[in-house]
Amino acid sequence: YVLMEVDDPDEEGKCRHLVRGLTWAEYHQDSASPTIEELEAAGLRWRILGGGRIRYSAENKALHIYGH
Repeated sequence: YVLMEVDDPDEEGKCRHLVRGLTWAEYHQDSASPTIEELEAAGLRWRILGGGRIRYSAENKALHIYGH
């Protein structure tokens, strides 16, 4: 997963945080790329704050989130 901060240049001081993830992505940039394209097309500013991995087990009903 990747944690992103997004803000609109027309609304100074306001920002939103997004979490994006793709099962096949090996790197933060891979998870962020589709969203980055949309944000840039909309004229929004973005930055990657960090990220990590998410491991989910439906069988054990467990979710493990950790930095990477």
